[in-house]
Amino acid sequence: MSFISKSQGQAYEPGYFLAHEECTRETRQFAQAGAVTADNGGKYVPMGTAYPANDATAIGIVYEDVDVTYGDMPGSVVTKGEVYEDKLAITGVDYQEVTPETGDNPKEKGWYERSGSAGSYVYTLTDDTTVQDGTTYYEAIDVRISSAAKTALEALGFKFITSTDVVRPY
Repeated sequence: MSFISKSQGQAYEPGYFLAHEECTRETRQFAQAGAVTADNGGKYVPMGTAYPANDATAIGIVYEDVDVTYGDMPGSVVTKGEVYEDKLAITGVDYQEVTPETGDNPKEKGWYERSGSAGSYVYTLTDDTTVQDGTTYYEAIDVRISSAAKTALEALGFKFITSTDVVRPY
């Protein structure tokens, strides 16, 4: 069982991202370094993040928020199971080029403009209210799990689905 604090993370039940409870869970040590800092100053590792990192070293997914405010703590990690990819924790953002249509208002749509050079691009919300010729616009896309982490976890027996893949009989 993890040492958790309900005042720090999302208000979801542990394992919210699991398609069903048929999974394997193991206790692992969670480091305070790299944890998310909550509004109240506490630190926690959010449920639904790749463990130990969102890269090719991933061996599992954090089962429930783990409070590491006062130092490293043990917590529960799903090491095999079927998960809803779209319910995993958001770990970052990526930007995708959009193709504007006639009459689009880039500012209302929340589009971004890119500046800088490859490897150090900066994306800034646009102030354009009409599409400007020669301007490329981008939309922010939530990153939940990196492709490297997903590949590593699939090799360990994880299956990823989206909640829209499930058809309820009621």
